[in-house]
Amino acid sequence: MKSEACCIEFLHIRCPPAADSDPQQTGELEMTRSRLRAPRRRIAQFAAAMAAAVLLAASCTGGDADDGAADGFDGTVRIGAALSETGRFAAEGKAVRQGYETWLRWVNEDQGGIRVGDDRYRAEIVYRDDQSDPDRIGDLIEQLIDEDQVDFLLGPYSSTLTGPASAAAETHGVIMVEGNGASDGLFERGYRNLFYVGVVASDYTRSSIELLAEQGARTAVVAYEDTPFATSVAEGAQRHLEANGVEVLAMKRYPVGVDNVDDLMT
Repeated sequence: MKSEACCIEFLHIRCPPAADSDPQQTGELEMTRSRLRAPRRRIAQFAAAMAAAVLLAASCTGGDADDGAADGFDGTVRIGAALSETGRFAAEGKAVRQGYETWLRWVNEDQGGIRVGDDRYRAEIVYRDDQSDPDRIGDLIEQLIDEDQVDFLLGPYSSTLTGPASAAAETHGVIMVEGNGASDGLFERGYRNLFYVGVVASDYTRSSIELLAEQGARTAVVAYEDTPFATSVAEGAQRHLEANGVEVLAMKRYPVGVDNVDDLMT
C-alpha cells in the first residue's frame, strides 16, 4: 500500500473463521486508511469551512469602522491564514483554502456579512504561504498579526504546522480556529486561544474498531508514520483495540517519506 503523509496507514486485523466458512479463507480483514475515512482533501476542505464558520460566533468586534463602508458594510473583520501553497502539503493547503473561500462567499454574499448588533461587517481573509515548513509558519503568524493587522486566525493544514502556528497565536493573544490539526498533544498545552472543530486524532479509529470487534476481530497490527498526528491516531487505535478485547500484536512505526509499506505486512 502506498503511504500518505500524516496518517495511520493500516490496521491488519485477524478474525476467527466462521464454522461454515471456506477452509481456504483466513478470516483476515485489512482496513486501509481510505476505507476508514473519506479522501483527505475532501475532509480538509469541509473542516476548513466548518472552522471558518465558527468565527461567526467569535467575531464580536470588527476592524476599522471605515473599512468596507463603501460597499455597504460598516467595517471589516480581517482574518489571517497561513496555508501551504507550496511544499509537502500543497494539495491539502489548496483544499483548505477552497473551504475557507466557500465560507467567505457564504458569509459576505448570502448572509450579508458578520452581524454585530445592528452593524454588518465584511469578512476578509489574508493568506500567506507557509511552504509546508513548521520552522517558517510561526514567523508568518506574527506577520499576519503585526503587519496585516488581522483580528482572528484560521489554522493551517496538519498537526505539524498547527503546533507552531497556534503557539505564535497564543503568545500574541489572538484567537485561532482550526479544523485540520487533530493531534491530541495540541490540546494538552493549556492554550486559551486555540479552538478546534473536529474529532481528536486518538478517536479517529474508535467506531471502526468497535465495529470490527463486534464482528469477532481478535488480533491486530498497527502501522503508522512517525509524525505527531499519525502517532496520536495509532496510540488511540491501540487503546481502543485493547478496550474492545482485540490483542495488539505489534505497533510498527516507519519514517516520513516512505512510499510503500507492503513489507510491514509480511
